[in-house]
Amino acid sequence: MKFLKKGLQSAIEGLGYSFRRRTRTQDIEQLLETLYPKNSGIELIRLGGDNDGGYLIPDDLDGVSACFSPGVDATSAFELDCSKRGMALYLSDASVASVGPELRGTNYSFEQKFIGVSNDPLYQSMDEWVASSKAPGGDLILQMDIEGAEYESLINCSSQLLDRFRVICIELHHIGEWRNPRYFEFVEKGLSRLTKNHDCVHTHPNNSASLFSFEGIELPNVMELTFLRKDRMKGEGFVHTFPHSLDADCVAGKPSMALPRSWFASS
Repeated sequence: MKFLKKGLQSAIEGLGYSFRRRTRTQDIEQLLETLYPKNSGIELIRLGGDNDGGYLIPDDLDGVSACFSPGVDATSAFELDCSKRGMALYLSDASVASVGPELRGTNYSFEQKFIGVSNDPLYQSMDEWVASSKAPGGDLILQMDIEGAEYESLINCSSQLLDRFRVICIELHHIGEWRNPRYFEFVEKGLSRLTKNHDCVHTHPNNSASLFSFEGIELPNVMELTFLRKDRMKGEGFVHTFPHSLDADCVAGKPSMALPRSWFASS
């Protein structure tokens, strides 16, 4: 009976399903390797405030016509800095009634909807949002902080739209759940679509969440990553020095969190 059960399990796993209770260590390591920050060859600048909501991005924004920002916080300092550079602003979040006061008098559009995989009164997909926005043509910037819905949104987003985003700042949530193999498969599909035509150029752990170890791999539960489209890359090799001089703790007053060694290349 045990032999039969093992044979049936192997057959089902051969179809793409998994009985593993934990994600394999090598699978997580291989995913992290695709997220190692690379040298863009372009100076990084900080847009947004000194703490949460501020991101380091390559100073390669000439010609970027609009910023799409799903996930609205109490402040909109990042979006304001984008507006100062001539970008139209598009914000979306069903959990708040309005955007931060900083954006008064700027060219912005706000929709009280979540970003997801459907299009209904509460949700909208990335493709539907951008298409209905009538945003200017050309390259865009994406700043996404949507509390775990980022993975499904990336899976659902068309390749054509992803390739319009020259710069993508994204906050990865629920990293602790990567230990669950079924959840990890979901995460891996979303991030593989992102890294197909974009390189990670900066990584920063969010000190608002915990840091834990899984089979010797240190994983902050929330991470901030910046990506640049591959055709804009000018440098070679990987980044080895962290934190960047412009990095700041997301939550002032809480202990700082160093970037774990497993998140960047050794050479």
